[in-house]
Amino acid sequence: MLTSTVSDISLDGCYVDTLQPFPMGARLELTIMHADSEIRVRGTVCSVHARMGMGVAFVEVDNENRERLERVITAQKERGVGDSF
Repeated sequence: MLTSTVSDISLDGCYVDTLQPFPMGARLELTIMHADSEIRVRGTVCSVHARMGMGVAFVEVDNENRERLERVITAQKERGVGDSF
């Protein structure tokens, strides 16, 4: 298990800030925690930056988790807060 900060989040993916990114193409199961929301998605590592992080493209998000993701992104934008959490 890896605990990291997620940034640049969208409905299609996110960036995971970590000193030890997984290799390109690795399949991941992510649980994104934000306030009282828990969002579970499956993704694939699509970019790697050594000692910085990795881009993850979401490949499987069920309807319930997509709705949670949409609510979190909308709330962040309405507050004028960046997309990191």
